[in-house]
Amino acid sequence: MLAAMTDDQHPDEDIEALFEELDGKCPLGYTLVCHIRLASPTFTRSTYPAKWLDHYSKGSSWLADPVVSWAFFKSGKVRWSEIRFPDPAGVMKDAAKHGLNYGMAVSLGSIRSKTIGG
Repeated sequence: MLAAMTDDQHPDEDIEALFEELDGKCPLGYTLVCHIRLASPTFTRSTYPAKWLDHYSKGSSWLADPVVSWAFFKSGKVRWSEIRFPDPAGVMKDAAKHGLNYGMAVSLGSIRSKTIGG
């Protein structure tokens, strides 16, 4: 997915190039949360629309988000439509109302240090 960088590029340029590529592949946005340890990530980047991020954060939706639940308990990649975790708070319906009808999640690492994206 990600293009190789040349030896003379600075690491920050590498990261920015990777984000540019990811931004192009996810035009409606994404969230990347790296190395979650003791409920605190070392890095977070979210490019979803501001209205959705505001709604999601005000409602503490991550606590009931089936995508987040899947990512904490599983590893690998999955389409949102394939996730079979409960959604009693209607997070996925709320996402669809904000134009986020389709997506995928990726989860790497162990429960002691998870990196998730979706």
